[in-house]
Amino acid sequence: MMKSFIFSLFSVCILLTSLNIQANETTLKLNKPAYGSNNNTLINLDEKPKSNNIQIYTNGKDNKIILKIFTLNIWLEGIIVKGGYEGIINAIISTNADLIALSEVKNYNNIDFTKRLVKTLNDKGIKYYSYKSTNDASILSRYPIIKHSNFDRFTKALIKINNTYIDFYSGHLDYKNAAYYLPRGYDGNTWKELANGPDTDINDILRENNQSQRPNSIKLFINDAQNEINNNHLIILVGDFNEPSWMDWSEETKNLFDHNGAVVPWTSSKLLTNSGYLDTYRIK
Repeated sequence: MMKSFIFSLFSVCILLTSLNIQANETTLKLNKPAYGSNNNTLINLDEKPKSNNIQIYTNGKDNKIILKIFTLNIWLEGIIVKGGYEGIINAIISTNADLIALSEVKNYNNIDFTKRLVKTLNDKGIKYYSYKSTNDASILSRYPIIKHSNFDRFTKALIKINNTYIDFYSGHLDYKNAAYYLPRGYDGNTWKELANGPDTDINDILRENNQSQRPNSIKLFINDAQNEINNNHLIILVGDFNEPSWMDWSEETKNLFDHNGAVVPWTSSKLLTNSGYLDTYRIK
């Protein structure tokens, strides 16, 4: 069964994963075996950064579908900057994505923001489906949405492509206790400089990080997704997680990007890795 994970700290980097994909005689194939997967699990990724193409073969190799997935934090519906709304529309159009996950959708003044997006795009001849989410994570899809639901900090939509059911999750996790600021010399709640400079103690970093709601949210996602996996659904998770990937804070990167020597097994991404989700950037 496919497990797909598109992870982003600030909805900039896009990650994707996959494991043992078989559902209703449908196979998602990759070019090379994914970590921990069996030999019939392959992935095809676009060479371009910030672009995510998935090849899905339905009912045999002659029925290939390529999904392009896009995730973006729209910064309070784009109201902070002049022309923000038009910028969001232009970004969606430029990516030509099939599945889109947005963070910081507030539905100000009880106006359904994704409905507004869909109408604007439709007026330009571009068809998307959506629904009003009750949290600030939202979804647009080129495929009809069969059903949708919200829980914790996630929204999810079920779509069907030929004989394949896909549960697409969009999440925006807790921003507080941003422990990745500590090694850089700042407090993760007040954003002020630390009196004693950078704190690279792993116990301090993880203690601060785990006081946030992010790890608990990921546990809730994993449990919910497992129910869908048990129904032979494919799973795609996208979002602004407000927490780095543990694979980006390794021995190889400890002296880069102001890590100041810290090697950190960040909890949320570790939970996903330990549940079989893979980091797309590591699949070559």
